[in-house]
Amino acid sequence: MQGNELYFFLGVVVVVWLFFFLKGNKRPPTNYFICARCNKTEQYSARTTEAWRRGFSKLYCQVCHKQWLNKNPERKHDKSDSGQGGCLGVLVVLLLMPPTIFGAIWYVF
Repeated sequence: MQGNELYFFLGVVVVVWLFFFLKGNKRPPTNYFICARCNKTEQYSARTTEAWRRGFSKLYCQVCHKQWLNKNPERKHDKSDSGQGGCLGVLVVLLLMPPTIFGAIWYVF
């Protein structure tokens, strides 16, 4: 490999590594959780998995969640946070990383 090809390869490796590193863990460590209210063991659903991703430490089974919703009917769901965030940041990193690496290498040599 010549010098430029090596630097390009290293840049690609760094970008791919950063992509997977910043992506984060999208699945809970186990398939089941214990309800914080009734201590029932239940399998993760889409709702509880999303709550786990957002960092909630107390998860509730479907029955307890429905009871809570019945007691708190005025709560409105905010559609602005639809889980689509982060794409622009990844795109910016992917676009700026190679020029930054090449610029640093050009400056050193």
